[in-house]
Amino acid sequence: MDTLISNKQIKLFNKILTEFYEEYNLVTGNKLKIKAKSHDILLFKTEAQNKLEQFVCCDNTVLEGITLFKKFDITKLNWEYIHTMYFISYGKSIDTNFVSRCKNSRLNKKSLSVSKSVPQITPENSESFGKLIGDIAGQVAKSLEGKDLSNINPQELLTGMLSGNMNIAGIDFQEILDNSTKNFKAKVDSGEIDVNDFTNQAKSVMEKLNLDDTATIFEEVD
Repeated sequence: MDTLISNKQIKLFNKILTEFYEEYNLVTGNKLKIKAKSHDILLFKTEAQNKLEQFVCCDNTVLEGITLFKKFDITKLNWEYIHTMYFISYGKSIDTNFVSRCKNSRLNKKSLSVSKSVPQITPENSESFGKLIGDIAGQVAKSLEGKDLSNINPQELLTGMLSGNMNIAGIDFQEILDNSTKNFKAKVDSGEIDVNDFTNQAKSVMEKLNLDDTATIFEEVD
């Protein structure tokens, strides 16, 4: 592990630090401006290493013990910048597996944040819609059994599906959707699901997601 900080490291560190606090200022309306010197970077690295596992896992409480972030609201900080600054402070000897662990932790944190922001679909307000979502989720889970998901990038997965690529990492999402559609149609034909109720429930969910414009597509459902 490097014990000294080179001029190149200082320059790179401050470049990322500048992007970091500019984004923070934009989000919070503050006007913080910081420039790190060699001893600041060494202190940052040392303090991060004191609770390295939590640092890797994007645990905000770790930041309370890092001098560099004393003036920041730790709930508003971007971990991608924080991890990158640590990589720079560590130097060329940084382990690539360590870098990958940090990246995976950030992806998991983002996924958790998104899931918490999505309103719950409850039986009282979305019974039919919830059944359809549950059916799709069940088929996805079944299709993922035995699959190696370690190399799947969620961002690439989403981008691929949005571009029309429905077969990703050996998972045929088109087949999953087709099967769910067939099951849904069968339930409509049998009277188990009322189309009008389903339409209203789906529109309600979209509105809760602040997708009022998207909800208009359900007005075209026969």
